Order: sequence, then C-alpha cells, then structure tokens
Amino acid sequence: MSQIETIKEIHSQGQYKEAIEGYQRILASEPNNDEAHFGMAHANSQLQQYELALEHAKQAVNLSPNSDIYLQFKGQMLLANQQVDESVAVFKQSLRENPNLFYSYLALGDIYTAKYESKKAKENYKLALRVHQDGIPAMIKLSRLLLLEGDYVGAEDLLQKAELQFPENPNLKLQMGIMRLEKGEQGFAELYFKKLLENEPNNHVAKAYLGISLLQSDSQKAHQLITELLNAKVQIPELMIAVGMSYVNNKNYQQALRYLLPICQSGGAYPSWLMALAQAYIGNHQPNSAMEVLNEVLKRGDNSRALIMLGHIHQVNNSLPTAIEKYRRVSKDSKDYNQSLLLQAECHYVNEDYVAVINQLEPLLADKPDHNAAVKLNINALSKLGEYDQALDLINSIDSKKQLKEFNQLMHFYAGLLLDEKQQYDQAWQHFSAIEPTKPFEIELLNANEEKTVQQFTTSSDDSVFKFVFTDRATGHHDFVNCLINNNITPLVDRFTQKARGDVFSDKWTIKMLENLNEAQIHFFRKKYTKKLKKLVNKDIQMVVDIMPLLPINLAIIKRIFPQAQVLLLSRNFADLRLHNRVFGSHQVHYLQFSKVVNQMVAMNPNMTLVDIDAWQNQDKVAKQKVEKVFGIELKPFSLVGVKPLERLMFPFMHWKNYKQQLNELEELN
Repeated sequence: MSQIETIKEIHSQGQYKEAIEGYQRILASEPNNDEAHFGMAHANSQLQQYELALEHAKQAVNLSPNSDIYLQFKGQMLLANQQVDESVAVFKQSLRENPNLFYSYLALGDIYTAKYESKKAKENYKLALRVHQDGIPAMIKLSRLLLLEGDYVGAEDLLQKAELQFPENPNLKLQMGIMRLEKGEQGFAELYFKKLLENEPNNHVAKAYLGISLLQSDSQKAHQLITELLNAKVQIPELMIAVGMSYVNNKNYQQALRYLLPICQSGGAYPSWLMALAQAYIGNHQPNSAMEVLNEVLKRGDNSRALIMLGHIHQVNNSLPTAIEKYRRVSKDSKDYNQSLLLQAECHYVNEDYVAVINQLEPLLADKPDHNAAVKLNINALSKLGEYDQALDLINSIDSKKQLKEFNQLMHFYAGLLLDEKQQYDQAWQHFSAIEPTKPFEIELLNANEEKTVQQFTTSSDDSVFKFVFTDRATGHHDFVNCLINNNITPLVDRFTQKARGDVFSDKWTIKMLENLNEAQIHFFRKKYTKKLKKLVNKDIQMVVDIMPLLPINLAIIKRIFPQAQVLLLSRNFADLRLHNRVFGSHQVHYLQFSKVVNQMVAMNPNMTLVDIDAWQNQDKVAKQKVEKVFGIELKPFSLVGVKPLERLMFPFMHWKNYKQQLNELEELN
C-alpha cells in the first residue's frame, strides 16, 4: 500500500490529526500533490478548522481544476466560511464538470432558500431528485420549502410519495409530522411524532414538535414534554417555538414574544411559527407588528390562515373593505374557504348590506346547510330586510336532531321573536315555551338588622360628582346607556363583564365591616375609587356614571363611602318583568325577587331616585324630571329607535297583555 493510501486509511478511521500529520509529510516532499491537499482540506473540516480546510481545497482545485469532487468540496468550505456568493459560483462550476452531483444541487437549493429565491431553490432541489431519485434530504428540503411558502398540497404530495418508498425513514416521519402541523392537523401530526419517539426516545426535535401538537388537545401533557426538554437544557429552535406557543396558548403574550421573536427573526421560520408570533403581537395589543409579520408570510404565497388573521385585524379596526379584500384571496380549495365566506358576510352585515350578506352565505350554506354561524347570520340578515317569512322558513328547514341543544334553543328564541313581530302570538308562545327557562337564583338580601344599620348611615342631599345607576336588562339597561352616551355622559358598564375593574365594590364587604369604618378609612376608599376611575376615562370627559348590578350590598357601600352620591334605580312593572324573564331569561334578579330587592334598596337610601323605565321611555314628564335631577342637566328627549325583532332586548310597555292567557296557564302549572 502506498504512503497516500495508508494515510487515507487512517483518515477513514476518524484519526484526523494523525492523517493531517501524514498529509503534511507528503506535501513537504510533494507540494503539488492534489490528493494530499484534498485530504488536508477534508480532515481539517472535520476538526472545524474551516479556514485551513478552504485554503487546501483551493490548492487542490488549482492543481486539478476539472475535478468535480474538489470543486464541490471547495464550495462547501466557502459556505462554511460565510463566503456565500463565491460558493454559488463554485457549486455551479462543479455541476458543469459533472451535472449529476447530488450535493451541489442540494447546497444551491439551501443557499437560494436562505436568500428567499424560492424559484431557484426549487429548481435545484428538483434537479437533485432527478439525479438521485432516492435522495431523502432533497425530498425533505423541497417539502420544507413548499411548507414555508404555504404550498401544503405540494408538500403533502411529495412527502406521501417519499413515504411509500421509505416508510421507516425517521427524517421523513419527522417531516410528515411537521407538514401535518402546518396544515393544522394536530391529531395526525401527533401520531407521527409518537411513532418516531417509540424508536428514538431521545429525539429532542420530535419531542418538541409533539409538545406543540398537543397544546390544544392535552395542554398538561404538552407542558410536561416541554418542561422535560427545558430541564435537560436542550437548545434547539423548535423548543423555543414550543415554549412560545405554549405561552400564547395560556395568553401570556409578553412571555410568548420573548421566545418566538428571536427564532422567527433568524429566518426560515415556518408559517405556523410566524402566525403564532402574530397572535402574540395581537394579544399584546400590537396590531401593526402583527400585520408586518403576516404580510411577511404572504410574501411567500397566499397562506389562507395568514389571510384570515390579517383580514380579522382589519375587521376589528373597522377597515372593512380591506378585510373583505384579504378574505377574498382565500382559495376555494382551502379548508379555510368557508370561514372566509362567513367573515366576508359579517363585514357586509356591519356595512348594513344585508343582500350582500345573503349572497355571500349562499355557497357556504349550499356546502354546509347546518353551518350554525352561517344560519344565524342569514336569519338575522333576512330579519333586517323584513323578510320574516323567509327567515322562519329557514328556521323550519333546520334538522334539530343534527344540532346542539343550545343552537336549537336559540332557533326557538328567533322563531318566537319573528312570530311575535307578525303578531302571531299563539305560535310565538309555542317557541318561547320550548325555551328552557333560566333557573331562579337568589340575590342575597340584607337581614332586618343589617337593613336598619344601613338606614342609619348618614347621607347628604348636596350635589356630588359620584353618580350611580342600578339597572338590569329587564329594566332598559341598553336603551338607558345609549341615552347617556347621546347626552355626552360616559357610562361605565364594565361591572356587567368579566373584566370588571377591581375597586371598592369588588371587595368582600359585610355590613359590620362598613359600619366599623372610620372617616379616615372612608376617605381612603373614596380616594382609591377616584384614582381607579381617572385611569379609566379621558380627562376631558365631563360626567361619568357608574352602572351598577342590582345588589343591596352595592347600595350599602355607596351610602357609607359616597354619602353625597346621586343614585338612580330603574324599575319596571311586575307583569312585563315576568314576560321578559320567560322569553329573554333572568340575568341578575329573577322577577319573583325583583320587588323585594327594589323595596329593600329604597328603604335603605331615601335619597335614591326610583324611575319606571317605561314611563321614562314614553317621555313621562315626572320620570324625565327625576332623571334630569340626578344628572343635573337637561337631557335630549329619548327616542326609542325602531328595532327589528331579532335585535330586541326587551318587549315594549304592556306587551304582556298579548300573552296574558299563556302566562296565567303557566302560573297554574307552577
């Protein structure tokens, strides 16, 4: 065996330092030995000495300029030394010498992918597959590129063909799982990652992806997998993405940005990664940043989910024409197409173009006649157009056996309101009576001693900046709030939402606790309330009204801490309350307890003003004066705008008479 062959044998056994010493001995006596220079280049590359490797690769090419292998390796070393443009030229030169060099095509595909020159990248990956049909790396890289562009169909077709050839290849299994994730098929993705982990339990990438695939279906297991990788100090981009997506899932958007942003900015991020980043921006109230990210996704191609997200941002910001334009770009072949039709219809509805709503929903309902959201929107659009019979026909065409109970209940509600509008009260009642009544729940009243204690709290009739209104949906909450807005009075309605502010009213009070407050403590709580109030409203706002739930304890708090406050309570007659409760449900106080609650609140605070909502709506002079006294200004006359039946939040005054017989029969049954 010759000296060079002996050194090559040592080299092939991974003894790179010894091989380098041997090559150096040869080059000392034969400086133009191209094989020795190539051996030096390769051995140094294995020791990550890329500059030395490149130097010897250049020497080998100079000595043998037509060697395709030398040229290909020189290209690799140029790439390792960040000399990307030079490497492209050398890889192309190697292919001119030998057009069947698989790895040169592969390298060029990688370079063009990194440069976002997708067309050239795909051409080179396809050429790699042409010269080496079993080239799994090229299949995976090409499928990855197709996924980056949102071409899920192309990626799936390529990978399924590869899977038929190599059903047990772990890299293909991993890429198949990634493809399923990108398509939003988390269940199928989960199966691939689990299968891969059965054979390779320490495959960190597969475990990170399994965590991602489980975020929606089994968040606890997903968290366990992600935590295991973090505890093992695994450092891979897929894990950072998994952590970021987990934070998005838990609505911790600031933390999500910490993990997602660096990885997504590094290039080569899958669309789902970028859309998770966009979702984090949206949750963090940064819609402009979210739009930048989504537009970056769309530069690669029309990704339907990115279009839906981008359209929704514009829709929320009331840029409806732009939102519609984004939704229209969703392909008919996309699984998101029906959603895009629904969202376009919603935009038309806001624009009050109800004919366009119906036209937009037509293909959706033709494809899915039982699409709940589309059916609801269509019925509402028909109601807006006064096409009550068509709306009723649509309701009657629904197969209730295929629907959830909640949806069927809503359809009875809709049908009842439409028939009520047509003054077909018997038929309307058939639907109203099919609605499962809300269960009565007890408001906690004060006992007699507590009521007497509150009565003894001092009050003042002096004017005050603190104004409170106790309302219920059954007592015209919606109309009264709109009236305040029309009179440049700002109503705070957050106490009726899940995002109610934390202030003195959110504390767990007892009457004894209120009674024991001294003046300094009262002043402190009043100051705390005012400070919170100032954070909520613009300083230019002239008058603020706190809209309160009908709870006696709330009135006790007002009387003790805000003794000068102006308080208004909206009430209604028992019969209309009873009908409201049966049809619209009970949101705070059941009609059976309403009088008790109101009577106790009136007895507790003689300065409180009680106004009948129907008298106020009908411009009763006394009711109007009472309301204006509370606010200290003359209010614009209230105008009860005509509403379509499905927009009703309460029936008009004395409407109960249309259902007198049915209500009496209901009472007898109870």
